[in-house]
Amino acid sequence: MLAGLLSQIGLREPDGREFLGARGARFLVFPGSSLAKKPPRFVMAGELVETSRLFARTVARIEPEWAEELAGPLAKRHYSEPHWSTKREAVLAKERVTLFGVPLVADRTVNYGRIDPDVSREIFLRHALVQGEWRTRHGFFARNRALLDDVEYLEDKARRRDIVVDEDTLFDFYDRRVPEGIVSSRHFDSWWKKTSRTQPELLDFTTEDVLADGAADVTADAYPTSWLQGRIEVPLKYRFEPGAADDGVTARIPVKDLATVRADGFEWLVPAMRDELAAGLIKSLPKQLRREVVPAPDFAAAALARLTPRSEPLTEGLARELTQLSGTVIRPGDFSPASLPDHLRVTFVVIGDDGRELASGKDLDALKRRLGAAVQADLSNRAGAYERAPAAEWTAQTLGDVPRRVDTEVRGSRVTGFGTLHPDPDGVRAGVRVVADEAEQARLMAAGLDVLLSNALPAVHKSLLQSLGQRERLALSQSPYPTPMDLLADCRRRAIADQRARAALAWTPDEFAALTATVRTELGETQQQYLAWAASAIATATDLRGALVSAPPALRDAAEDIAEQLDALLLPGFVGATPGTHLQHLPRYVAAAAARWAALPAATDRDDRGMAVLDRVYAALTARLDALPEHRRDAALERINWQIEELRVSLFAQSLGTAGSISEKKVLAAIAALS
Repeated sequence: MLAGLLSQIGLREPDGREFLGARGARFLVFPGSSLAKKPPRFVMAGELVETSRLFARTVARIEPEWAEELAGPLAKRHYSEPHWSTKREAVLAKERVTLFGVPLVADRTVNYGRIDPDVSREIFLRHALVQGEWRTRHGFFARNRALLDDVEYLEDKARRRDIVVDEDTLFDFYDRRVPEGIVSSRHFDSWWKKTSRTQPELLDFTTEDVLADGAADVTADAYPTSWLQGRIEVPLKYRFEPGAADDGVTARIPVKDLATVRADGFEWLVPAMRDELAAGLIKSLPKQLRREVVPAPDFAAAALARLTPRSEPLTEGLARELTQLSGTVIRPGDFSPASLPDHLRVTFVVIGDDGRELASGKDLDALKRRLGAAVQADLSNRAGAYERAPAAEWTAQTLGDVPRRVDTEVRGSRVTGFGTLHPDPDGVRAGVRVVADEAEQARLMAAGLDVLLSNALPAVHKSLLQSLGQRERLALSQSPYPTPMDLLADCRRRAIADQRARAALAWTPDEFAALTATVRTELGETQQQYLAWAASAIATATDLRGALVSAPPALRDAAEDIAEQLDALLLPGFVGATPGTHLQHLPRYVAAAAARWAALPAATDRDDRGMAVLDRVYAALTARLDALPEHRRDAALERINWQIEELRVSLFAQSLGTAGSISEKKVLAAIAALS
């Protein structure tokens, strides 16, 4: 019956009892019908009668599928939202079916490939192949995606979004090679199975296919993948996403190398970004200085061309070269690195063996303090079986053997620990600990050996003072030590440290016993020699200080300089702080100061020239030390100070001779070489 009544069907409105009929008609089920009280969603009517309203009489419930099947070409089909389905690996669309204006199907998902092959093919190529929205095992597909990932990574490095060709270019690549009629994964697989036998590389991208013009500058030298520091290679990662925490260059440091990697040099960034970095530092200068070095990019390029990367702190080298280029004095402290954009400062990430990030930040030293203490605590807990409580003597029962290396797992990472003697704060005992840094191991081991050797070797006797002359013994009352016995004890400590340094480190009780015997053989003679040198310097300095007290006003500058020199050479504890290789020259340095004073005022001109040389040297040293990290300054200052003492001898007391060739030029070169 429905086949003959297709124009008399109706769809009930969702919120009432009224039905939508053919060609926009609207009707109600006749009140006398058994379906009037609870009308179904779809009905067909034997007749439509219009009285006060349009009523359907002789009605029956139907399913819309019946009408769609019977309607044939009378049903109108409309399609929308064609899209690629990753799950079904085909192009789908939404279908709407109406009959004489009555919706039979509102939102049915259908395969669009048989409906519009041309559009479906384009969607398949663009989404499945170009955009990679396809789960397939075809070899060309994996190779192409890998190549695109590599090339897109170049954009992160170069901080540009124009290196990879656009999607239209990739679409054209596939469009020229994939034949008509390929609208789904099933169609493609069938075609490719045959084609790949004869043309296996037909769909493989080449670098030329995916690279746009302008990518030639993105080289491995300009954008290295790792940062070499000594024997450690730190992987580098790039990201171009302003606002992200890791925007720019990220150094990924394994936790096992955290203690060894230094922040020195990372401020230079990678070669390709240095011009922008230098220009950014110039722009961070105070306005009165900044306007002397514009345009900033030109001055940055000129300054960098005269520098050797990573040979010195960037701000120091940049300040020096900008000063020469502009004629305006610019100091390292004038720059404000903290104001640079985030991508011009390296991000440090500490990672475990499993690749998990443990901590990150822009300040490597802060990361070391935050994470290093935790790593050391974990290492001590894990390596507790190797650690020993402090003891005053080294035997198999007290300290046992000290392990040179201890491999253990810390925070999910395989970490190498280093066993060492560890001096107790009381200064008379040493224990065994495991530390995370090999350099720390060497430092603590030497200090621990000195403590235990001091306990094992004979104490110094005051009779040693009798080896001194009367002048020297009298001068000891003016020494920086509270008592002569304190001076003797310091000579003994220095002699033990120097004798120990000339021998191999001991790691077992037997090796320590052999080391003790070696040090004992020459200890008495060495500490006596140290006492003689120290007493000679103290005696000469005592006489000189007495003369300086009555310095006339014209010689006051020279007197103050000599007094400062004596204070620096003969500070409290100077013997223990001065290795024997330098201690032997101490009497000559003090004698040179005395000769300088004795030559005044007759040699005033020579003294003024010498003071001018020292002023230049100390100014260069101060500027250099300001640019060095805190932990590097003491060692650097010690090396240069001894050279300056030799320079003083050459300037003011040449007759005493110097330990090797020395000049202002050589000292300034040594200062410039500090890095």
